[in-house]
Amino acid sequence: PEADLESDESESFDEADEEGQIDQAEIKPEGDEKFDKVVSKPRKKEKPPKQSIMERFAVSKGFQKDHNSRYFDRHGNWIVKSSGSLFPWEQRSATGEVTRHYWPKDHCLEREPLQLEAEVWSIVEKYPDSYVLVLSDPEGKPLEITGESLREMQERGELTLHPSTYRLVYEHDADA
Repeated sequence: PEADLESDESESFDEADEEGQIDQAEIKPEGDEKFDKVVSKPRKKEKPPKQSIMERFAVSKGFQKDHNSRYFDRHGNWIVKSSGSLFPWEQRSATGEVTRHYWPKDHCLEREPLQLEAEVWSIVEKYPDSYVLVLSDPEGKPLEITGESLREMQERGELTLHPSTYRLVYEHDADA
């Protein structure tokens, strides 16, 4: 038979702290000695959600977030998500001109290799000043890595480019 729990007599809780967390709870149905001990649960600290790599990057560059998920600096420049682009974020000047295109990934090159689409690499290589990667350092701080920086890293032997995927296309009309 199930024990009848009456909230005023059979349940007691320790005082909650200002966040509403309860350290210990005692639940003791009447007449059931196996519930005579206090049950302690470890308090779980809720971590605030981690900021995205782009939010950390924008803030590190002096930008502040507005209510529309855009980031503005004191000079009127802004960083905004673009639609339908291989580089999903862009920086615009105060006049609205696109000055940088960003490809963000919360990834540390020093810890593990980065798999990058060939189109992304090709654009960064072709336009090294305006198309950049936003990655993270070993401590999780954002890094802006331009195509020029990547080229210099290759020349110093710090970065090696390995083709990892190829697209094979069968040409149906090759024999005709």
